[in-house]
Order: sequence, then C-alpha cells, then structure tokens
Amino acid sequence: MVKLQLENRTAYSRQDLRRLILDALRAEGPGDDRTYTVVIDYRRSKSGVSGYGTYPPSGVQNVRHSRIRINMPRPQHVASSGAVNAAHLGYFARVLVHEIGHTMGLRHGDMVKVKEIETPWLNGQEIRVVIDDVGSTVDKHQKARDAIDTIERSIAAATKKYDTYVKRRTTDLRKAKQSLRYYNRKAERQGESK
Repeated sequence: MVKLQLENRTAYSRQDLRRLILDALRAEGPGDDRTYTVVIDYRRSKSGVSGYGTYPPSGVQNVRHSRIRINMPRPQHVASSGAVNAAHLGYFARVLVHEIGHTMGLRHGDMVKVKEIETPWLNGQEIRVVIDDVGSTVDKHQKARDAIDTIERSIAAATKKYDTYVKRRTTDLRKAKQSLRYYNRKAERQGESK
C-alpha cells in the first residue's frame, strides 16, 4: 500500500491534490509499499508545470522512500468554478506520472514524451483553489517565502560588499605597515651613517 506525505506550499486544495496524487500512484506507480514525499510549490516563472522525481539509489532492490516535487503556476489559470482548468489539470497529471516514472528508475529515453502520457484515471478530478474570507487567493505562505528570499539576497549582497571592503582595507593596512617598516629601516640606516 502506497503512503503519501504531501507538502503543499500553494493555495491549491490539499485534499484535491492528495486525492489526485494517490490515484496517480495507484494507477501508474510501482505497486509497492514505499512512502512518497510529494512537494507542491509555485514556479518562479508565470506559467507551466515542471517537476522532478528522485531516481532510486543504484543497487537498492526495495526502495522505501521516493521524493517528487511539482512546481505549478500561481492560480491565475482558474476556471469560473474556482478549480484549475482542464488543460492545466491534464498537464499537471502528465508531469506527475512522468516524475513517478523517474522514481521507478526510468530515464527520459525509457519513457514517452510528457504530452503523450495518457491519464484515464484523471476522469472527474479537479484541483480547487482555496479562497480566504475576503475573496483573495490564500498566498501568505508564498509571500513569506518571497520576503525571506529577498532578505537573504540582500544579506548576501551586503556580506559580499562588506567582504570586499574588509579585503581592500586589509590590503591597505598591509601596505601601510610595509611602508612603515621601510621608513623605519631607512631612518635606522641614516642614523648609523651619521
């Protein structure tokens, strides 16, 4: 029996994602009792679905854990029903099946192209977007992550500038000390010659 640990970092319904992923694993997975950790996150770009699945360690017969990450666009492709439109849902499902193939050890040369993957088990599924009280998409988690990314980038830039400044001032200090030693020796020599 397949086990699923779902980490949903989006405004898409956790319940809908869980149902769809479990159906995909049951229909397309290896049929063993491994645990799948599936992370659903937003893409950095505006559109499309991408993902990756971890290959099993070489030489290991009974894989116990596999990891898949699916990056989805922000919920701008939502039908009037409040669910992801059928085209995007179908592509999400095909990318998911492709990544399941990787967790089973399949390489790109061993699989059909993503657009050729069939998903008959998808019939009637949907992924809704969770809406908060004021009607906007629940996106607080992503905003916090974006803020952290921005702060980390500014810290890295400041650290780089500081490191450059320290390196330059250390070089200046070393040169000043060399000059001091030179002039001290010169003064000593002049004192000896008198």
